[in-house]
Amino acid sequence: MGQVFPETSAAEADLLLRSNAIKRTQQAAADEDEEEDTVEQEFIVEQMLHIAITLDYSDEVGRRKMFALLRQSLSIPELPDDVTKLTVNVLRDICAPDAAGEKEFCSIVLEAVADVHDTIVDDVAPDADTTEDSFHSARSEVAGDTTPKKRGQSPEEDEEESQAKAIKEIMVNMKCLHIVQCMLSNVAGDLQQNDHLVAMLNNLVVPAVRSHEAPVRERGLVCLGLCSLLDRSLAEENLTLFMHFFTKGHTALQITALQILTDILNVHGSQLLATTPALLKVYIKALRSGSKAPEVQAAATLAASKLLLGPYMTILPDFLAFIWASHVSWAARVDEVTAMRT
Repeated sequence: MGQVFPETSAAEADLLLRSNAIKRTQQAAADEDEEEDTVEQEFIVEQMLHIAITLDYSDEVGRRKMFALLRQSLSIPELPDDVTKLTVNVLRDICAPDAAGEKEFCSIVLEAVADVHDTIVDDVAPDADTTEDSFHSARSEVAGDTTPKKRGQSPEEDEEESQAKAIKEIMVNMKCLHIVQCMLSNVAGDLQQNDHLVAMLNNLVVPAVRSHEAPVRERGLVCLGLCSLLDRSLAEENLTLFMHFFTKGHTALQITALQILTDILNVHGSQLLATTPALLKVYIKALRSGSKAPEVQAAATLAASKLLLGPYMTILPDFLAFIWASHVSWAARVDEVTAMRT
């Protein structure tokens, strides 16, 4: 019975995931009833993945079947984000908890990322070398090309088709980065000791941060922040970049940058504040942004609270000082405006 159960679960999950993928590919031509059925199938798949996390994978046959199924499912570009996240979580649970298991997990997930990204190459240039062109799009954006030049591409290509390809390219890159983000959330080892993570950082995350497309750049920033949690030197090198995104970004991007900086300080310690005094100014600016961006001020208050609750007794006076200064400044400003109105 113990050997049959994982096999049966894998077959059921396979059927549901495949039906879900087929329906999503037909979404453009689906009517309302079929769309409701797609939502229902997605919900069922999510619940089965929740169950899969709790299963016992001591049986090697069942474990291998589930492992292969999840690896195949993760390569489907149309897989919904929630299902993708759960799939990655189950994959990590199936792999061993030690360093070797973590490397295996990263290797399998990044293979799936490469498969998803290769759908761009397959669609634009079927005869291209998929090994050499892996993540070609992100690299070409860094070089300044908005559209990679593919062999056999006609100069008179229809503009509408070109726009559709560009949109697909952005969506696929976003999907790749989302898979990587889910993977990094399940990794705790040293980044420099994992060759798969180093290659992923150089070939996908860094080009994404330098991308001209704002959605790709912002998701790449999140992935870079997660990578920085795994390597102190990488965090130190990119503190200025994260602060730049906070200074120049819109409200949502400022909140993201603030959360990244707070996570880095929580993981790598207060020494970063001593070597980078400008970090204090970021929190001060965020705490004083109430009238212009209350969401940023709320995020900054939460971030400062987390840092104050953390093991940072050496910087506690500084944090209390700038929080008090910000409060006094804001209260004085409110009193001033109130007096002017009266």
